[in-house]
Amino acid sequence: MLRHRAAGLVGWQFWLLNGFASIVLILGLVNISLYSGNQDLKAEVEKGQRFLNESLKVSQLNSQLIQSLANISARTGDVGIRNLLASHGITFRMPPKTSTEKKQANKGSLSSGNHSKKKRSKTRHSKRKNSGK
Repeated sequence: MLRHRAAGLVGWQFWLLNGFASIVLILGLVNISLYSGNQDLKAEVEKGQRFLNESLKVSQLNSQLIQSLANISARTGDVGIRNLLASHGITFRMPPKTSTEKKQANKGSLSSGNHSKKKRSKTRHSKRKNSGK
Protein backbone atom coordinates (compact mmCIF):
# COMPACT_ATOMS: atom_id res chain seq x y z
CA MET A 1 0.00 0.00 0.00
CA LEU A 2 2.80 2.30 0.68
CA ARG A 3 4.12 1.65 -2.75
CA HIS A 4 0.83 2.54 -4.34
CA ARG A 5 0.66 5.84 -2.54
CA ALA A 6 4.24 6.70 -3.52
CA ALA A 7 3.57 5.91 -7.17
CA GLY A 8 0.21 7.65 -7.38
CA LEU A 9 -0.67 11.26 -6.73
CA VAL A 10 -3.13 12.57 -4.28
CA GLY A 11 -5.68 15.04 -5.69
CA TRP A 12 -4.02 18.18 -4.41
CA GLN A 13 -0.59 17.01 -5.66
CA PHE A 14 -2.02 16.48 -9.15
CA TRP A 15 -3.45 19.97 -9.30
CA LEU A 16 -0.30 21.50 -7.83
CA LEU A 17 1.90 19.89 -10.50
CA ASN A 18 -0.54 20.88 -13.24
CA GLY A 19 -0.43 24.46 -11.92
CA PHE A 20 3.39 24.48 -12.02
CA ALA A 21 3.34 23.02 -15.54
CA SER A 22 0.89 25.70 -16.65
CA ILE A 23 3.07 28.41 -15.14
CA VAL A 24 6.15 27.00 -16.91
CA LEU A 25 4.23 26.87 -20.21
CA ILE A 26 3.05 30.47 -19.81
CA LEU A 27 6.57 31.62 -18.89
CA GLY A 28 7.93 29.82 -21.98
CA LEU A 29 5.42 31.64 -24.21
CA VAL A 30 6.27 34.97 -22.57
CA ASN A 31 9.96 34.25 -23.13
CA ILE A 32 9.35 33.54 -26.82
CA SER A 33 7.35 36.76 -27.27
CA LEU A 34 10.00 38.82 -25.44
CA TYR A 35 12.74 37.27 -27.58
CA SER A 36 10.82 38.17 -30.73
CA GLY A 37 10.30 41.73 -29.48
CA ASN A 38 13.99 42.04 -28.62
CA GLN A 39 14.94 40.92 -32.12
CA ASP A 40 12.73 43.64 -33.59
CA LEU A 41 14.27 46.26 -31.29
CA LYS A 42 17.76 44.99 -32.11
CA ALA A 43 17.05 45.34 -35.86
CA GLU A 44 15.79 48.88 -35.28
CA VAL A 45 18.90 49.83 -33.29
CA GLU A 46 21.16 48.34 -35.99
CA LYS A 47 19.30 50.37 -38.61
CA GLY A 48 19.85 53.54 -36.57
CA GLN A 49 23.54 52.68 -36.14
CA ARG A 50 23.95 52.21 -39.90
CA PHE A 51 22.27 55.57 -40.46
CA LEU A 52 24.66 57.26 -38.02
CA ASN A 53 27.70 55.64 -39.66
CA GLU A 54 26.56 56.70 -43.13
CA SER A 55 25.82 60.20 -41.85
CA LEU A 56 29.33 60.44 -40.47
CA LYS A 57 30.80 59.48 -43.85
CA VAL A 58 28.57 61.98 -45.65
CA SER A 59 29.49 64.67 -43.11
CA GLN A 60 33.18 64.11 -43.79
CA LEU A 61 32.54 64.29 -47.53
CA ASN A 62 30.53 67.50 -47.08
CA SER A 63 33.37 69.05 -45.08
CA GLN A 64 35.88 68.16 -47.78
CA LEU A 65 33.61 69.54 -50.50
CA ILE A 66 33.05 72.80 -48.61
CA GLN A 67 36.78 73.13 -47.95
CA SER A 68 37.54 72.58 -51.64
CA LEU A 69 34.95 75.13 -52.75
CA ALA A 70 36.28 77.68 -50.25
CA ASN A 71 39.86 77.09 -51.45
CA ILE A 72 38.86 77.49 -55.09
CA SER A 73 36.90 80.66 -54.33
CA ALA A 74 39.80 82.12 -52.34
CA ARG A 75 42.38 81.19 -54.97
CA THR A 76 40.42 82.43 -57.97
CA GLY A 77 38.41 85.18 -56.30
CA ASP A 78 35.16 83.64 -57.56
CA VAL A 79 32.34 85.66 -56.02
CA GLY A 80 29.64 83.19 -57.15
CA ILE A 81 31.08 80.35 -55.08
CA ARG A 82 31.60 82.70 -52.13
CA ASN A 83 27.93 83.80 -52.35
CA LEU A 84 26.76 80.18 -52.65
CA LEU A 85 28.66 79.22 -49.51
CA ALA A 86 27.46 82.35 -47.71
CA SER A 87 23.84 81.52 -48.56
CA HIS A 88 24.31 78.31 -46.56
CA GLY A 89 25.92 80.10 -43.63
CA ILE A 90 29.53 79.32 -44.51
CA THR A 91 31.92 82.23 -44.51
CA PHE A 92 35.67 82.37 -44.80
CA ARG A 93 38.43 84.93 -44.94
CA MET A 94 41.29 84.89 -47.36
CA PRO A 95 44.60 84.81 -45.53
CA PRO A 96 46.87 87.80 -46.14
CA LYS A 97 49.57 87.25 -48.73
CA THR A 98 52.92 86.33 -47.31
CA SER A 99 56.04 88.28 -48.21
CA THR A 100 57.17 85.53 -50.62
CA GLU A 101 53.83 85.61 -52.42
CA LYS A 102 54.07 89.40 -52.69
CA LYS A 103 57.60 89.12 -54.10
CA GLN A 104 56.45 86.54 -56.64
CA ALA A 105 53.57 88.77 -57.67
CA ASN A 106 55.94 91.74 -58.01
CA LYS A 107 58.45 89.67 -59.99
CA GLY A 108 55.71 88.70 -62.40
CA SER A 109 54.76 92.31 -63.01
CA LEU A 110 58.38 93.45 -63.20
CA SER A 111 59.42 90.69 -65.54
CA SER A 112 56.69 91.61 -68.00
CA GLY A 113 57.83 95.23 -67.81
CA ASN A 114 61.48 94.22 -68.33
CA HIS A 115 60.64 92.42 -71.55
CA SER A 116 59.12 95.52 -73.03
CA LYS A 117 62.10 97.64 -71.94
CA LYS A 118 64.50 95.21 -73.57
CA LYS A 119 62.56 95.38 -76.80
CA ARG A 120 62.60 99.15 -76.67
CA SER A 121 66.31 99.27 -76.05
CA LYS A 122 66.94 97.03 -79.04
CA THR A 123 64.87 99.25 -81.26
CA ARG A 124 66.79 102.32 -80.02
CA HIS A 125 70.12 100.68 -80.83
CA SER A 126 68.94 99.76 -84.27
CA LYS A 127 67.78 103.34 -84.88
CA ARG A 128 71.14 104.69 -83.77
CA LYS A 129 72.97 102.33 -86.06
CA ASN A 130 70.79 103.34 -88.96
CA SER A 131 71.13 107.03 -88.25
CA GLY A 132 74.92 106.73 -87.99
CA LYS A 133 75.28 105.28 -91.46
